[in-house]
Amino acid sequence: MVTNSYDRLIQALGADLTPVRRLAPPGARTLIWLTIVGAIALALATVSDVGAMSRRLMAAPDMWLAAIGSLVTAVLAAVAAFQLSLPDRKPAWALLPLPAAVFWVAASGIGCLRSWLVPCRCRRPFFGSQPAELAAFARGLCPKPILHRSGRPRPA
Repeated sequence: MVTNSYDRLIQALGADLTPVRRLAPPGARTLIWLTIVGAIALALATVSDVGAMSRRLMAAPDMWLAAIGSLVTAVLAAVAAFQLSLPDRKPAWALLPLPAAVFWVAASGIGCLRSWLVPCRCRRPFFGSQPAELAAFARGLCPKPILHRSGRPRPA
């Protein structure tokens, strides 16, 4: 019955194969993964100063938004990773954590404007309440013009 060498090769390779065990559904693997990560987080929380972190989060309400955004991003990224580990899933699953990541970055960016939004309870904020201080800082970040040997800017 075997007609050519390719068919013989395929029969020889497949003769002693045993069926493989199916993977658990992506949702179950995600829950297992998150349980392991949660156990590690709880173990680390026992040796850290959770009270200090709570006080810091209570002092700046926008930090709660960033913390929630990072947690949701991590969970959605785990879901997307386990969905994408199956060959029949669409690549669009990779975009699942994107909205949460944008929320996380936006909430973290609000922290840069904290001194204008929330009265500062700390000794010295990074920026004062004056926009001029922010402008001076931003001006220091801008690239300097390239000067000619004469000390004047080069013509464009």
